[in-house]
Amino acid sequence: MLKEADDSQLTDDIWVYAEYTPEKLHNVTGELLGAARGLAGHTGGKVCAVIIGQNVEKYGKELISYGADLVYVLEDDLFRNYNNELYTRALEKLVKKHRPKVFLFGSVFDRRDLAPRLAARLKTGIISECGKIYFDENGRLTADKTSFGGNFLGKIIFRDETKTSLVTARPGVLEGMYVPEHRGEIIRVESGADPADMMTQIREVAKLAKKAVALTDADIIVSGGRGVGGPEGFDIIYKLADRLNGVVGASRVAVDLGWIGFEHQVGQAGATVKPKIYIACGISGATQHIVGMWESDIVIAINTHRYAAIFNFADYGIVGDLFEVIPKLLEELDK
Repeated sequence: MLKEADDSQLTDDIWVYAEYTPEKLHNVTGELLGAARGLAGHTGGKVCAVIIGQNVEKYGKELISYGADLVYVLEDDLFRNYNNELYTRALEKLVKKHRPKVFLFGSVFDRRDLAPRLAARLKTGIISECGKIYFDENGRLTADKTSFGGNFLGKIIFRDETKTSLVTARPGVLEGMYVPEHRGEIIRVESGADPADMMTQIREVAKLAKKAVALTDADIIVSGGRGVGGPEGFDIIYKLADRLNGVVGASRVAVDLGWIGFEHQVGQAGATVKPKIYIACGISGATQHIVGMWESDIVIAINTHRYAAIFNFADYGIVGDLFEVIPKLLEELDK
């Protein structure tokens, strides 16, 4: 029988909210569980994953292999589509019942409202989109957070040790570890989902015409910036990405100009990525963009300006017009 937490104090457990797609766990989930193991090594508590949805127990064993000692599974037909009201209420009940010390969330595109809403319900603090998470020499939970385009690093410390601390991290900034022999327990939890809690209802989920963008999972990313010249300029970016079995990224300028959707944006205000190969086409190399892709294994830059800042971060640089360079690359790839 699982023992409930004493209302007067927190447990030493570290929790992770498990993100997933219909096909697999999101990469950020494994990354967060890796961070949670490090934190649990300090507290001596358990690493617990919480997963909510419909038919999601199938992810339980994989969560354990990524480091979870316990997996709380909340399944209900009402959880078929993400609803922030239902999900927040379910998590609020679970946290108040078991009182974890820390609760980690991934800052993914369509769930960024969940952790802040939960923090408000619990009347506790939250650090959003942090980097490193650790306990300092005084045993206080601390998180590093960059600001001003990555030019400033702040250390934020949780002072109230009587409440669960919430932290969100962007995909690609932490390290996970897959250990198949790790053992854990899967616990089914009564969801308590109530239609009356739904102020809004999702009638239909529309799918994009193009295939879904999974920047944080991609091994190869081909990104376009102001240099593509317009929305039609991304046609050749898509051709190269498709030929390499990669995905298309974009700079903030290209997104702000409406040339491509926000889901493609790489950078401080978009996705943080670390692919094996990152090809920057017509991207100047603003700090806002660099902080989102600087951990890429290999960076290839194509730009007409010899002294563009992007070349300072590139392993390989091509000074030239992307509309001349990319067709030649495609010709070579076809050979």
